[in-house]
Amino acid sequence: MNARDFNQWWREHGRQELRELLMAEWDPIGVADAPEAYDEYDFYLEPVLGLLRGGADAAEIAEYLDRVEIEQMELGEPTEQVSDQQLDVGARIVKWYAASTD
Repeated sequence: MNARDFNQWWREHGRQELRELLMAEWDPIGVADAPEAYDEYDFYLEPVLGLLRGGADAAEIAEYLDRVEIEQMELGEPTEQVSDQQLDVGARIVKWYAASTD
């Protein structure tokens, strides 16, 4: 996909799809059922997209989301490994990206 097509995909589909995916699958602060919070995780869309464009795998996506929860949201303490749940979310995001940009 060339840069123009990629930008069009992001504006027309990708951004919204990733927003919905983070809200449905990740949602560390539990706001998925609050319509007014639909954009709660928008700050993290571009960094996740950058990782995906750089070829990140599920573990790298999971590590990023884990760091966000710990360092930015202050929701826990650092651990040696990301959780299986984070890895599942990372895998779903990578799978979505491959399918959506195909």
